[in-house]
Amino acid sequence: EDTGIGFGNLSRRLVASADGGYEVSSDATAERDAAQLKFVITGSQTGKLFELSEDDYTLVTHSDFERQEVRCRGRRLPSSESLTHAAIYTASKDVHVVFHIHHNRFWKALLDASAQFPSTPASVAYGTRDMSLHAAEIIQAAKDAGEQQGIFAMAGHEDGIVAWGVTEDDVGRLLVETYHDLIDDGLLFE
Repeated sequence: EDTGIGFGNLSRRLVASADGGYEVSSDATAERDAAQLKFVITGSQTGKLFELSEDDYTLVTHSDFERQEVRCRGRRLPSSESLTHAAIYTASKDVHVVFHIHHNRFWKALLDASAQFPSTPASVAYGTRDMSLHAAEIIQAAKDAGEQQGIFAMAGHEDGIVAWGVTEDDVGRLLVETYHDLIDDGLLFE
């Protein structure tokens, strides 16, 4: 069954562990400095896979916004949106998880409800330094408002939606609840 959902990528912030490896971050251990930031992200072109293996993830070890590059370790290339994920993590140490999905009707409804939901400018392409800067601004505004999770539409990236929060369950729940709220508000039709 076609649900209309196209998966982009998922990421999780990591921190150095005592044994020299990496572990899932917590509020007390999250690094805000982009030079120290580490996160695991689904690799490029993995959205079509029903199940992922360890080889389908990439560890991003360094993010450079000025040079528009990331360094990583893994068998797959990192997602083209890795800098956007890095910018979100850098904007708030409270963010531990980022989901980037694709869903045309959901995306259009978020744009139509722009008074409720932020979006990046339509002139900003995905995978660019500008996209990462605008994403960071959205996260900073949410943080300033006391929010630890949120959702925004990528107006210049057709069907692109980004949600962020503390846990995978929180972010998944936010996406599902927002989808149903937009249906209830008459902005989204199944």
